[in-house]
Amino acid sequence: MTALDEIEVAVDARAALARKLVEVALEVESIEKTGFNRAQNYAFATAETMIADLRGPLLTRGVLVLAGEDHIEERIRTTSQGGETAVTTVHLTYTLLDSETGAFIELQWLGRGEDPMDKGVAKALTNAEKTFLRKQFMLPWAQDDPEADEGSDARAGRSDGTVNLASQISGSGLTDTKLNEILVGAGLAAQSKPFATFMRIPAAKAEEITAAIEEAKGA
Repeated sequence: MTALDEIEVAVDARAALARKLVEVALEVESIEKTGFNRAQNYAFATAETMIADLRGPLLTRGVLVLAGEDHIEERIRTTSQGGETAVTTVHLTYTLLDSETGAFIELQWLGRGEDPMDKGVAKALTNAEKTFLRKQFMLPWAQDDPEADEGSDARAGRSDGTVNLASQISGSGLTDTKLNEILVGAGLAAQSKPFATFMRIPAAKAEEITAAIEEAKGA
């Protein structure tokens, strides 16, 4: 076999791998949100759900998804309550490998996680896994995405009876104490992380709270 023949075989194998990946993306139409964050009141897709949905379609075609660690970065962040937490970023190389031909595609990826104890790396790896699988296979959520455009959420009531006011809070310069005052003034409970509570405000309270935010910003 000549060098040109070897190149043609490699190109054909890579094309075959690409076709398999397209088939997987077509077979898995969407991802269900089976997890629920009670603190911030939103549903999310777990890494286990994504793996379960993609594992069969990938393995039946002989495709493996492998990950190798390049390096890890960590920085310490001071929280609004005065404590410290670690933000961990993992830099990975994902390999999509066709076990039948040996053809592969390598992609650089990163994940980020935050934890005050020792779970930063694990959270970062889970973040990388979820985002890689979803983005590479172009998987939509089976329900509305709570991580979608915050401005859109803020302008329209959601089906769960809440609206998103994070865009009004972000960059407002209001302290946690002031934010809690606004929550309590609207008849809601004070929170240890008040910013997060504005991600999902009862629609009936949205106008009152928005007005209070604007008044506080102008004070």
